[in-house]
Amino acid sequence: MFACRLLYILLLPVCIFAQTLNTSRATIGNALVAIAAQDLNFGSFTVGNSGGSITIDPETGMRSVMGAELHTIGGGYHPALFQLSGQRNAHYDVVMPGTVLLQRQGGTETMQVDTWTSFPLWNRAHGHRKLDKNGAADFSVGGTLHVNPNQSPGTYSGSFTITFTYN
Repeated sequence: MFACRLLYILLLPVCIFAQTLNTSRATIGNALVAIAAQDLNFGSFTVGNSGGSITIDPETGMRSVMGAELHTIGGGYHPALFQLSGQRNAHYDVVMPGTVLLQRQGGTETMQVDTWTSFPLWNRAHGHRKLDKNGAADFSVGGTLHVNPNQSPGTYSGSFTITFTYN
C-alpha cells in the first residue's frame, strides 16, 4: 500500500503541467505621407509709414488686412494646402510651426509670420483629425504676416515645417 501511494505522489506533478501554442501577429500599416500641393501666399500689397498685418484664413481662403497704410493689390493670395494619404480612417496629429521669417530676395529685410491656423480644426468633441475611408485628407494652413512700417519693396520668401504623425 505504501508503494502505491508513493507512485501516486510522484505522478501528480506530471499531470498538472500543460502546454499550449499561441500565435503572435503584427500588422504594418501604410505610412502617413504629406504632399505640399500649394504654398502659402499673402499676395501683393503696398505699405506706408505705419505697417500692419495680413492674415490668410485656411478655411475660406480669404485675406484680411489690418493697418491704415497697407493696401492690397489684386489677388494671388491663398492658404497652403497639404494632401495627406495613409491608413484608412486613421487619426493624425499636427505640429504647427513657430515664428517664421520671410526675407527679401536680394536683401536682408525680413517680415515675420506667426499665428498659424489650420483647417480642418482640431475638435475636442471628436478627438484628433482623421483620414477618410480611402486614407486621404486635405489640410490647409493660414497665418498672419506682420509688415513693418516702410517695408522695402520686393519679393519675400521663407519656409516653414509642419509635422503630421499618426496618434
